[in-house]
Amino acid sequence: MPGSVARFANQLARRAARMGPFGVAIAKAAQAAGMTALSRPLSGLCDYVPDRVPLDVTDRTGRRRRGRMHGAGGNDAVVRKVWLAGWDDYERPLPAVYAAAVRLTGGAVLEVGANSGLYAVAAALLDDPARVHAFEPFPPALRSLEQNLELNGLRVKVAVVPKACGAQPGEATMYIPARKHGDVLETSASLRVDFKGQHSGAITVPVTTVDAYVAEAGLRGVGVLKADVEGFEAPAMRGGLGTLRTMRPLVFLEVLAWKTEAPELELIRAEAGYRAVWMLPDRLVERPGVEVCPGGDNQLWYPQENRDLFLRLADAAKVPIHSADRPA
Repeated sequence: MPGSVARFANQLARRAARMGPFGVAIAKAAQAAGMTALSRPLSGLCDYVPDRVPLDVTDRTGRRRRGRMHGAGGNDAVVRKVWLAGWDDYERPLPAVYAAAVRLTGGAVLEVGANSGLYAVAAALLDDPARVHAFEPFPPALRSLEQNLELNGLRVKVAVVPKACGAQPGEATMYIPARKHGDVLETSASLRVDFKGQHSGAITVPVTTVDAYVAEAGLRGVGVLKADVEGFEAPAMRGGLGTLRTMRPLVFLEVLAWKTEAPELELIRAEAGYRAVWMLPDRLVERPGVEVCPGGDNQLWYPQENRDLFLRLADAAKVPIHSADRPA
């Protein structure tokens, strides 16, 4: 039956999309009426994103919490993808595993490279908002982050840090890619000059380290550390090595196939005493070390002495585990 409903919704969506503005009107009406199964496929065909995109998560107590993200007229590519695919299917299985990690751990949640705030908002809805510390140095993304926190009544509860994270504190040049899509919020600004081939400009941004921030903020524990910093993950993780060694958070990070930092990240993983896991859409695969994954960029590290936490994490996220043949 669900498959039949989905097929009918897609057929209706395609017919409505051919009606131009009328298709947008139907998408809006369906979204307002809670008919997401109809509104989403129609939205993809007629280029519609609602003003407020719902973000539904289940908190630590099992209660369903509804958050919202600014639709930004379709110009926030992350929020656009969340609307079209749904939170659970965006970057699958990261949302489910990340949510389980926040629920199963204590201590701070560090969002390094928070962009417009999708995961920061989700984490704050999942548990005590005061756990969340969101780092974002790129001014347009920082404004969107603050607006999305304000939209959810979280602005005074989540710590917003307008800085990048690197291997040492100071300042760095952030390179802004050449604009290709009008007013779309840039998600690929990077501290790596070679991350993109062409730049529209560069700005100077303040840099801290994870270890320095943890000390300055007086954090007694870190439960989750997530880094999505456009090819600068290795310096960011190098600057958090002390936190990894002493506080043993679960770590989420990107390991890109292009501009890869896998060798340096492997050294950091080994020094910190973690296990590496590929996050494929349908399973988690334990690996002997940090390697580029052919099926996706997102990876997980867990403390090597705490495999039980990893097993509980996978069970809570309802994602099966495949183990590597050899130990790390």
